[in-house]
Amino acid sequence: MSEFLTDISLREARYRGRRARKRISIDLSYAQHAKLDYLATARGVTVQKCIYDLIQPSLDKHRAWNTPKGETLRYYLSEEEHRLVTQYMAKHNLSSRHFVGLLVKRHVAHMKGARDYE
Repeated sequence: MSEFLTDISLREARYRGRRARKRISIDLSYAQHAKLDYLATARGVTVQKCIYDLIQPSLDKHRAWNTPKGETLRYYLSEEEHRLVTQYMAKHNLSSRHFVGLLVKRHVAHMKGARDYE
């Protein structure tokens, strides 16, 4: 397990390619959508751009502080690997408590999606 966690952490920290965008959808009431449409029109942008502009400042400055319930998983890095991973987390404002868990969730979702196409 430690080797797997180390591998996905280092792969993420070393990746230099372009990240794929992920599209999300939200359900809004008619009144909420009308309000967003009004805000977007007032700003001269699309509804999608308006939503992005509204959430981006929050994404830039906040970290996930709440620790999810579960078991503690430990993995071991060399000093150089630790430096690389911690620099990556600091650059992207990621919490060390959540970083590997998020990578594992993403890896599992990716592997599950790959099996759906087989």
